[in-house]
Amino acid sequence: QSEYVRLKQHVRGTFGPVQKLTDRLDIDGSNAEELPDNAGALKCENLSISAVPGTSPEQQSSFSLVAESNSVESSSQTRRPCQFESRLFEGTADRIMYDHSKQQFILLADEGRQATVSNQRDGGDRQVLNGGRFEYYRDKNHLKANQITGVQSTGDLAD
Repeated sequence: QSEYVRLKQHVRGTFGPVQKLTDRLDIDGSNAEELPDNAGALKCENLSISAVPGTSPEQQSSFSLVAESNSVESSSQTRRPCQFESRLFEGTADRIMYDHSKQQFILLADEGRQATVSNQRDGGDRQVLNGGRFEYYRDKNHLKANQITGVQSTGDLAD
């Protein structure tokens, strides 16, 4: 059995580790580089949150998020993509999904559109990618890309 909540219209949220469920993570006014480890900020039009209990006493409960832009509901409106920011990873896409048990973000673009991600690996320079689908594993700071349409990198590429 799982619990499910859906929020609509101009959703802004923060998430990250806290000591107790009632604790508040305050990142107002912080930029992405100032966020605590494993914390993030999310903006979207529609957000679904599912809490999933563990299937055994040894397995911890988990949760998943599905953030959607307004393009899912109507193609006649101005499209406002979802945005996610954290210290090592940022992304903009029509749909952003997060599975806490896998520490996995999936960013998807609608047909004819593209998602954009920015990732910083091992204290190095940021790399910006455009494409149709990205998977980011937060615990490993690992990015997998599919249908890449553009790449930008800061720093010297001629080593």
